Amino acid sequence: MSSVITGPNGLHVPTGLDVPALAAQLGGTGAPLPWEELTWPEAEAAVAGRDAVVIPVGATEQHGPHLPLAVDTRICEAVALGVSALTGVPVLPPLSFGVSASHGGFAGTVALRPETLIAVVEDVIDSLYDCGVRQFVLLNGHIWNNGALDVSAEKLRVRHRDARVRALGYVTMYPGPEVDGHVTYGRALMHANYFETSVMLHLAPGLVRMERAVSHVDVDSFWDYRMDQVSETGVWGRDVTEADAEHGREEFDRCVLTTARASPPPSASPGPARSTAPAHRPDTTAPLPLRVPGRATTDKENTLDPSTTLPRLPECEPMLVGGDWTTGVSTRRIPVLDPATGERLTTIAQAGAEDVDAAVAAASAAHRDGRWRALPPRDRRDVLLRLADLVERDAEELAVLDTLDNGKAIERARGDVDLGLQAVRHFAGTPTRLTGTVHAAGPGRHVYSVREPVGVVAAVLPWNFPFMIAAWKLAPALAAGCTVVVKPAEQTPLTALRLAALCLEAGVPEGVVNVVTGDGRTGAALVGHPGVAKVSFTGSTEVGRMIMASAAPSVKRLTLELGGKSANIVFADADLDAAVPAAVRAVFGHSGQMCTAGSRLLVQRAVLKEFLGRMVPAVEALRIGPGLSGGVNIGPLVSREQFDRVTGYVELGRAEGASVAVGGESLPGPGWFVRPTVFTDVTPDMRIAREEIFGPVAAVLPFDTEEEAIALANDSQYGLAAGVWTTNLSRAHRTAAALEAGTVWVNTYNEFDPAVAFGGVKQSGLGRDLGDAAAEGFTELKSVTMAL
Repeated sequence: MSSVITGPNGLHVPTGLDVPALAAQLGGTGAPLPWEELTWPEAEAAVAGRDAVVIPVGATEQHGPHLPLAVDTRICEAVALGVSALTGVPVLPPLSFGVSASHGGFAGTVALRPETLIAVVEDVIDSLYDCGVRQFVLLNGHIWNNGALDVSAEKLRVRHRDARVRALGYVTMYPGPEVDGHVTYGRALMHANYFETSVMLHLAPGLVRMERAVSHVDVDSFWDYRMDQVSETGVWGRDVTEADAEHGREEFDRCVLTTARASPPPSASPGPARSTAPAHRPDTTAPLPLRVPGRATTDKENTLDPSTTLPRLPECEPMLVGGDWTTGVSTRRIPVLDPATGERLTTIAQAGAEDVDAAVAAASAAHRDGRWRALPPRDRRDVLLRLADLVERDAEELAVLDTLDNGKAIERARGDVDLGLQAVRHFAGTPTRLTGTVHAAGPGRHVYSVREPVGVVAAVLPWNFPFMIAAWKLAPALAAGCTVVVKPAEQTPLTALRLAALCLEAGVPEGVVNVVTGDGRTGAALVGHPGVAKVSFTGSTEVGRMIMASAAPSVKRLTLELGGKSANIVFADADLDAAVPAAVRAVFGHSGQMCTAGSRLLVQRAVLKEFLGRMVPAVEALRIGPGLSGGVNIGPLVSREQFDRVTGYVELGRAEGASVAVGGESLPGPGWFVRPTVFTDVTPDMRIAREEIFGPVAAVLPFDTEEEAIALANDSQYGLAAGVWTTNLSRAHRTAAALEAGTVWVNTYNEFDPAVAFGGVKQSGLGRDLGDAAAEGFTELKSVTMAL
């Protein structure tokens, strides 16, 4: 029969150790409990209604010869007991892989295969959440999987917004030689790279006390032990003091065992439901989103299990009007769906004309009274730098939110957030760079020009890059001194709302940034509003034309980044080792839902066979799946509407006589998945070669000469971007100069720099995002002539 330790809060952890003796050391009492006879539902019932639990994700067989399994398992038990004893939090039977009770592990251990462990952890937390538990500590005894638990915890935090989920890992210091006369034997310590070092320092004394029962290490030696293992935090490498432990206790209480965040209090005033605090404003008592140092933002596989659990978000995400978070005048709601499953994540308000009026009025008042534009440039700079720091702090949460409602691979979402962060940092310096000009003038005259903020800006966002484009528009507008009303796409509103909350937290005055949610009717009311001076829109050419017509009566200033059918030209002398994978990324990245997608692949006939011989296997190897699975290349399309559009074009290509080299079909549900498709035998007059599909579909067209390639590339109503692949420098310059496109990439593709202007020609838009041109686009140039 196994035992448990019972402390101030009742039930603690089952253990195979000498519980009465260990409990005496801890000041608790030992009591028998037949955990080996309990099922997991019974274990869950034992902690139902408690505020917090610790779930060990336990000992493994993967330590090999370094430490006997029985000893490793006991250290895992010791760590769990230490956490429980120091916090008074119940510890459930551990989830483990490769270990069962017969191997010397906990009685009641659930032994799992590695590929199912993360999914089961999430299922257990979902079940405990339904039992009323709101705080979870995942205690991981295998530190190399802590990155996967971090991402899993992030998903759980997004799914259960009123819960606290932390993933803690520990490492075992195996027996070794003395260091500076101090023992280095068998200590299990919290791993600093994955959690605040001070928390580790707080827990460490208790963990050493646990190990007295395992290895008979003198507890006093802990205080003499100089931790010479250098970590990024710099705390390792010096003696640990009692003050460190006390600080750790405070940090642990603050960061892990906080009380659940209360719902925002409703306003007592009549009218739309409002709250005095934004639903997305970070709680200063809550733990910050966990960061994994050095996490890549490229297509690098991570360790997440391929299965994804349906996220659950609040019933309705409020919008920001002035300083209030509101669900609007109307009770109509729009569902926000998970593209990977088709199921509802949350809802947003359908903002009507009255809500738009209120948002524009708030932005107009903020512009008139100068609460933002009249600040010294250095002050606006400092606020934007704080905003960049907050975006960096919450980068993983923002990436997860983008993946949730857009469906893109989490690695891609991290890259998007990073591009948005770069833009915020770049434009933070703009307020001190927006200078005027003193003109040469005759005697007795002083003539100069200055740039002034244009006024209220309507920023209308697309659904394919929700956070990145929001940052690309918001940062230069704020840098120029404007006030903004943001209208995110109804499919992907989550990160725009989160960014607005971060603006408030950074110190942007209330009313300067507003967000209204809704469908195209909300957008139409906003861009046509007489109080809006400038519209910055990213989206389809069709909607861009409508915005131009709506803006005409009041002659609004416009920046329009519209559709594209970009040509990616591969000459015979190109380095195919670089060109082929880049071409695959250029058209199939983000599931092809990019305005810059190199969906017209122009390949010189001399290398066409070799090019396709490399490209087709590369496309076949692309991994398809939910974006949060990790290591996915092709996520779902954003909506059923987009799915129908793309599959319709695939059928159209077949009907037009093109050949399918790879792909050409959709996947069965749930979710809106289409296999990446490459068409060959395409002629320039086919619709699949002329119209923007906005999905994972490439049309390959051969050419013979440089002149033919340029003619084919320019034979389009669009002119957003183009790519050129050649090792001939002269040809690269000639072709780049001849292409009718706002951006040309040579021997690279989809490479962005916030200092470099981006935008299209022809029907791909007007004006520019990024670069000095973006900030200047949010200003009016005023000239002053003065008689002296």
